[in-house]
Amino acid sequence: MKTDAAAFDNSIAQWRKELTYPWFQLKYKLCHANLLKHLDATKPLRILDAGGGNGVESIPFATHGHQVELVDYAQEMLNDAQLEVDRLGVQDRVGLHHAALDQLPT
Repeated sequence: MKTDAAAFDNSIAQWRKELTYPWFQLKYKLCHANLLKHLDATKPLRILDAGGGNGVESIPFATHGHQVELVDYAQEMLNDAQLEVDRLGVQDRVGLHHAALDQLPT
């Protein structure tokens, strides 16, 4: 089943609401903590978040000095990601790209 970008654009309000639930917040904090244990803190990485939505999984890595490139085909998700990038002040470490993954160059 293929989902189009409009489905994600139309559900951004529900997604934002779900992100406020404690179990969602705990899930992402645990995932980030576990991943950070395995990353070299002395060497910034280039991270590609393909189909990354609003960047909830990847943008926090920019606060640790990593360069994040987030690609998604839902503009509302990217707009939401931009709000988080601005809030965290990591504009210089996050690139947001509006595109379908199958349209990216190799």
